[in-house]
Amino acid sequence: MSSIHTVRWVHEMAHHGYNIHLITMHSPTPHNLLDKQITLHRLPFAAPHGYVLNTLSLRAILRRIKPAFLHTHYAGGYGTLSRRTCFHPTLLSFWGSDVLLVPSHSKWKNWMIRANLLAADYLASTSVAMKVQTERLVKPRRPIALTPFGVDGTTYYPRPDRESSTVCTIGTVKSLESVYGIEYLLRAFAIVVKRNPNRPLRLLIVGGGSLRTELEQLAVELRVAHLTDFTGKVPACAVPDYLRRLSVYVCLSLSESFGVSVLEASACGLPVVVSDVGGLPEVVKDGVTGFIIPKQNAEAAAGAIERLITDPQLAADMGCAGRAFVMEHYEQKYTGDRMARLYCDILREERVGSA
Repeated sequence: MSSIHTVRWVHEMAHHGYNIHLITMHSPTPHNLLDKQITLHRLPFAAPHGYVLNTLSLRAILRRIKPAFLHTHYAGGYGTLSRRTCFHPTLLSFWGSDVLLVPSHSKWKNWMIRANLLAADYLASTSVAMKVQTERLVKPRRPIALTPFGVDGTTYYPRPDRESSTVCTIGTVKSLESVYGIEYLLRAFAIVVKRNPNRPLRLLIVGGGSLRTELEQLAVELRVAHLTDFTGKVPACAVPDYLRRLSVYVCLSLSESFGVSVLEASACGLPVVVSDVGGLPEVVKDGVTGFIIPKQNAEAAAGAIERLITDPQLAADMGCAGRAFVMEHYEQKYTGDRMARLYCDILREERVGSA
């Protein structure tokens, strides 16, 4: 419930006419409030122990509401709870770290994720890269469906007067954790500043996290602290306005399941620079909507950023191409239709199976 992606999915499916019940052990945040047509069920025990302790409570809710199927989001904690409940049919959507990172943490976690995946009747992935990784972990009983996150083009749109800005603002919207490579963004920005001493530049880092103090100190050491703004955590509803303050969007993650933040930036008409990991190459057309560079390479990132800030026409063309790419392939209505078709296919297959 604390995830804006969960809220978007349940709203989208409700808008497609499904009677949606959201069952969660997480508290809602103000910007994630649900529409009235969605029924919320709160489980009594909080995470992480709730992934085990809520088993009987979830079974009781399922007996009461009698759903056509259970759609579980995230293969880790909620996947474990879903497996322990033994409800069928179940659709399990995995989101990223649950299949990309968690299985490598320990043999026990590897077993847990594999068991959760195998317990589900249907599987769905937000990216091709994650689908491929999951097929390395288990042999699914059915093909894995692709259900990418979508972007609302009426919320994420370009700033009309961006070209009139005299300052080039490079930025990102990410949690301040090591996996998102903010260190490399800071180092790349420092290189760009050094090479362009007379160009007005700013760095905007939107998001909170455990590494904020460490990254602020790195900005001091790199002598770019006076040009860098750390906003801290912001509500999801504020993200579009922050994106519209940028000239270039940068995502230098070390691991990334899909890259919805990159799509949001592209929808705002921004050229993007991303690392060549996970699902990021799926959401960027290299040389058309942005640049894909090797991960953990501040020099390559600096070179790509420099090309964009020194060639306004290239940046504008990539921004326009990026928005067109998102609207054609990842607009929220399109991705919602894909999920709705999957729901329809599951219901049809279950009816045939029970006949």
